[in-house]
Amino acid sequence: MSAAYDAYFPEVAALHVLLDAFIDQAEDAAFGELNFAAVYDGPHRFRERVRELTATAAAKFDDLPTPEHHLFVLRAMALFYLTHPKVYEQNLDAEAQRLLAGIA
Repeated sequence: MSAAYDAYFPEVAALHVLLDAFIDQAEDAAFGELNFAAVYDGPHRFRERVRELTATAAAKFDDLPTPEHHLFVLRAMALFYLTHPKVYEQNLDAEAQRLLAGIA
């Protein structure tokens, strides 16, 4: 595998899944589907996990040329999810801001 693959997987892929689950909480509950954000022992533990994944990915990015570009990609992905209209529709604004603070 390449260094880029190793830097992105599994942490960035897992972060993608968790952020998607974060914005889909109401929808998943309405359809009785499993939501990965809901399996954590509260929002604090969810935030911790997001921070852990982000920190590990950022450390792996240091092994790549132009690590700041890869960190930008990770932050852009987080911004995409954490500013999605579903966040505001579910009144998750404050929690989204706390999550983003752990990613920035």
